[in-house]
Amino acid sequence: MLVRAYILEAPDCSLLAFRLPTECTFVVGITPYFWAWLADARHANFDDSLVVITACFTDRFSVLRDEIKAKSYFAYNDGVSGDFGDAVEEYLVEFLARPTRSPEEAYYNLLRVDRTRQIIYKQDRLLDGVLGSYRSTASVGSDLDAWGWDGSLWVNYKTSGWLSDSVDQAQVWWLLFAGRWDRDAFNGAMALKSCYTNYWSQGKTVGLSDAFCNAANAGLPADKGRIERDVDYAIYLLMGTRPSGVPPSSLPPRWTLDD
Repeated sequence: MLVRAYILEAPDCSLLAFRLPTECTFVVGITPYFWAWLADARHANFDDSLVVITACFTDRFSVLRDEIKAKSYFAYNDGVSGDFGDAVEEYLVEFLARPTRSPEEAYYNLLRVDRTRQIIYKQDRLLDGVLGSYRSTASVGSDLDAWGWDGSLWVNYKTSGWLSDSVDQAQVWWLLFAGRWDRDAFNGAMALKSCYTNYWSQGKTVGLSDAFCNAANAGLPADKGRIERDVDYAIYLLMGTRPSGVPPSSLPPRWTLDD
């Protein structure tokens, strides 16, 4: 299998011996079989890893993704500019170097900056000057794919979890922001649950009698079931507590550097 793991190409000339380096450019490519060899021969396992492939068209088909099977996998379905790819890599490192933050949350915020051009976190500035227009080679929404592997199936970040139709995206973002206010994810999650149980489930915004609960949501919807789903999903992102009623095919596996 290792024979098929590498491809030696000479795009500018034939593979003749004794040529000077300036006369020909050689490229060594690693095929998906290399990852299969790593798993079979070296017992490599990426079930609890984040893998980012910054190369053009590497997620156009699923073959590379299927061989690596990383718990969180980022790659490009189209071309990618070097500056944009570098910025995304740095963004992921800086965003995830904080307790409770997951690749799913990082992807959502990359997409938020791409679509709104609004700066909220300091790492958002990493995307200044490198984002292109929609469907360019520097667009999160059209070019960058992100997936979670739950051990048996791939879950697409673009259409599942936070970015599905089952929760309000802005509400989940605000609940997370509020839940981290005291820098303790467990206390924040319990506070959100308490707000829902005591007030939000009854359609009450509380007012100044409970300043945290009054400020911790982005506006109560008429659909009480939706705010329950929003709170459950924010708690899942904070703590990993699985939200009820969400099928595995719609729930990106949670992974953080704390896990």
